[in-house]
Amino acid sequence: MKTYRLNRLFNPKSHRCFDVAVDHGFFNELSFLQGIENLEKSVQTLIAAGPDAIQLTVGQAHLLAICFRPKQAGPGPPH
Repeated sequence: MKTYRLNRLFNPKSHRCFDVAVDHGFFNELSFLQGIENLEKSVQTLIAAGPDAIQLTVGQAHLLAICFRPKQAGPGPPH
């Protein structure tokens, strides 16, 4: 891995990285999945907590990419 890519994981102020691994269920180990059955909700909770990184499998990242995109500004609710 290139150094500049690795450095993106670290907090620029603290020079530390708080990394949450959510990819353990990939190996079909059900004991790891208890409490994160709804992966989208779990990832939204993690995003709100603000870790420096969240590890997902390629498939999880593809399906949950919408969680990481900034919300688009759009018309407000009808009056």
